[in-house]
Amino acid sequence: MRTREEIHFPLGRSNTPPADLVALTLGRPRDVPLVPVARIVTRRATWQLVDEAGSALAELTDDHVEAANLRASTMDNWRELELADETDAALLDRAERQLRKAGLRPATYGSKLARVLRPAPEDEPGRTAGDQLVIYLSGQVDALVRNDLLARRETPDAVHRMRVAARRLRGVLQAYRTLLDRERFHLRLAARARACPRRRRRGTVRRRLGPTEPPCRPFSSPRWVR
Repeated sequence: MRTREEIHFPLGRSNTPPADLVALTLGRPRDVPLVPVARIVTRRATWQLVDEAGSALAELTDDHVEAANLRASTMDNWRELELADETDAALLDRAERQLRKAGLRPATYGSKLARVLRPAPEDEPGRTAGDQLVIYLSGQVDALVRNDLLARRETPDAVHRMRVAARRLRGVLQAYRTLLDRERFHLRLAARARACPRRRRRGTVRRRLGPTEPPCRPFSSPRWVR
């Protein structure tokens, strides 16, 4: 079964994102303002799974979802069941087997938003070598941006994982230099990777002293293909 971490902020009445949330996402948008991309409405029922003695074992949520992709002007609706993260692993496995027997299948996407923003069928990546190269590069950029957020939250090993993603990107840009416009980004990635070790060595001290500046400068997704 899939797991994920969610970051929650009070809903409030403002039409602008909370400042703390904007700060956490600086690794992706840089100076580009955040704008609405989807509207998701969830009707949720919650069930307690109990044993023969009536003791609670797990919480099961049953969501009926209606969603709109505001960029593509498309609508979708579906139903999903989810067990709480703190559920015992053995119980999760048993519950998954029972749900599969009942005809349910694991979610294709890790979140409701990811499903809403999925590419249209005609825009889905193909099977050419160039397609696979772009898929790999996109995955490493996503890893770099994702760990940028985790590093800002002082998550252990996040800076190390950023360095790994940066090295992989540099290696691919070098190996496929005849296909990609790499020179613009290669030096930036190298400088970023060199900056991370210095920050990493100070990571333990920073955690003891309290929050300071982000471990690395924010990163924006490049465009690789000419």
